[in-house]
Amino acid sequence: FVFKILEGGVSRYGARGELGLQIKRVWLSGGVLRRDGVVVPGLIAFDTGYAAAYSTGTTGMFGTARGKVYKDLGGDVFAVRWNKPGFYRPQVQTREELYLDTKWLSRFPSGDFGFWASVAHEYRENVLFPTPGAVESFAGTPVFAVGSHTLEIRIEVRIQEAVIYWHSMYGINPPTFEYIPGFLQPRQRFLYGVRWQFWN
Repeated sequence: FVFKILEGGVSRYGARGELGLQIKRVWLSGGVLRRDGVVVPGLIAFDTGYAAAYSTGTTGMFGTARGKVYKDLGGDVFAVRWNKPGFYRPQVQTREELYLDTKWLSRFPSGDFGFWASVAHEYRENVLFPTPGAVESFAGTPVFAVGSHTLEIRIEVRIQEAVIYWHSMYGINPPTFEYIPGFLQPRQRFLYGVRWQFWN
């Protein structure tokens, strides 16, 4: 059980209670989140029509499943549902990922090789954004980002300390989704390169 004081604004307290169960290499857990009221900032860098606003306290239920299910094949699932939507907070949000994480030790016993490949799905419901005089409700004509389903594919190959990576994200429904109202994301995004750590 975790209890902490949240910083900033008029926020007072937050709490998290969680129970977990390990079955072989998989952890299953679930619990309750509680966040007190807080003043959230307006995203004026995107639109001067946004304004700071008070977000009321809320309680959410969450569940997770994480770990290797067969040899080097694993999964990671997370879902949370709040008792009501709020500014910058969808009422329901989920993420599911299936991955292959191997060092192929039979071929590279030194551990200098690694391979990661994964496919993930993310879902979130409509998200409210604060404007002057707005309330945390979808009643009336609120400003909100439309909920979305997205697909993410990630491939990484590690050779000693260097990692060659390729990440891609795809909008499923809607194909061109938005994190902020009016700022549409491209249907496909690609990121690739090399990460390398070294020292002397």
